[in-house]
Amino acid sequence: FLSGRHTVSRSQSIKMMKGVFAVTLAMLAGTAESRWTGNVLVYNLMQNRTLEWISCNATGKGGDATSTITVKPSKMTPPQGVARFYIDTGGVDWDYEGFVWFKIPGVVDDCKGDDLPGPVTSCPWIAWDRVITPITGTEEITWEFETPGRIGIGDVGLTKKFGHASRAYCICEPGVNCQQECARIN
Repeated sequence: FLSGRHTVSRSQSIKMMKGVFAVTLAMLAGTAESRWTGNVLVYNLMQNRTLEWISCNATGKGGDATSTITVKPSKMTPPQGVARFYIDTGGVDWDYEGFVWFKIPGVVDDCKGDDLPGPVTSCPWIAWDRVITPITGTEEITWEFETPGRIGIGDVGLTKKFGHASRAYCICEPGVNCQQECARIN
């Protein structure tokens, strides 16, 4: 049976605080090293135009990460066809951005030069940016989509859960309510 007053020396207190801090930091670091996946569908809703996939690129604070785009779109996506690409960071725990870009033969590509982000060389293009906040272990994914001229675009988020994003993008003829069409088929 112990009774009386117990004291902890200043050095013991500092050691305990360092231990608590180290355990907390280890738990947060484990959270931030999450695996992130993205499944993206690109619907070609145009009547007589084919999408031609040109290239893709992904980079982050750790350098080239293009290999994390594990499924690349088919070279050609015919009218009423669907292109797909899949992103899997597989434990990459740094801020990360990527691009996939196409061209539409027969459509004037007015997306040139300074208007194009990163390595992109033509329109349409899709970009994503994943930013991790290590202290909280949270992530934010933002998406961009651009098409040439008056080609219509639609954008539908299919799922959003921690560690995964699924999106559908639609490319339509000028004058079509592409957002409505994209929502209708998804």
